Amino acid sequence: MMETSKKQATMKKIKMNEIHSKKYIDNLKETTYKGEKVVFILPSGREY
Repeated sequence: MMETSKKQATMKKIKMNEIHSKKYIDNLKETTYKGEKVVFILPSGREY
């Protein structure tokens, strides 16, 4: 996982290099990035 620090109104874009389940991504958002606006960029290029 690599962090891309593009801030658009304090939003972080996190690029994922591996495929993970939605449950893992939601848990990651709640634990690691709590209180922050985060968008995960999946390996296919889609945003979650």
